[in-house]
Amino acid sequence: MTYNFPVLKDHTRRATSGSVHRSLSLLPFVLLACMHAAGQSVVTDWNAIGITQARASTAPGASSAGGGNVYIAYEALAVYNAVVAIEGKYQPYKYTVTAPAGASSEAAAVEAAYRVLAYLLPDRAVQLATSYTASMAAIPDGQPKLNGQAVGLASAENLIALRSGDGRGVPWPYSYPSSPVLGCVDADPGRSGSGHAVDRANDAVHVR
Repeated sequence: MTYNFPVLKDHTRRATSGSVHRSLSLLPFVLLACMHAAGQSVVTDWNAIGITQARASTAPGASSAGGGNVYIAYEALAVYNAVVAIEGKYQPYKYTVTAPAGASSEAAAVEAAYRVLAYLLPDRAVQLATSYTASMAAIPDGQPKLNGQAVGLASAENLIALRSGDGRGVPWPYSYPSSPVLGCVDADPGRSGSGHAVDRANDAVHVR
């Protein structure tokens, strides 16, 4: 049986609204349902790795709450499509990847996560490579592993191409009220975010 992955398939490329962020936050749980029990730790491990490395990165907005969510969402989407290509059950997001029979979903997940995060967070290359080597070492060598890596790489490359030009890292000009306004929610003045890829309402905000 094939299940549709809700909300994501009908949204445009601008992942900015609160509903999109809430939907993307469910991705790790969907991935856990998609993978067999032995491979679920790979998803949770790389979700944690992504969060840790994004917070430590100097990439635009990566260390902020809203900006970091975008980076992790991109990683999770690449992993999601790689795993779905192998395991089935759900509808892929925006693009499809061909997977050879018997490909390792664990290897695919690790490869997809690593490639996307290494692209988005180049200043964390050493730390990500260390985690990648450790994760791959835990997966038995053989053709299933090699095929899984190829699927993960293809998914990462597709996701990176899909999200190019989305405004990530572009300054978002905004004029703040000169005096407090009832019901006005402002992003912290002067703080650098991740541009158009992050909705101000989902970033670190305060009500004055």
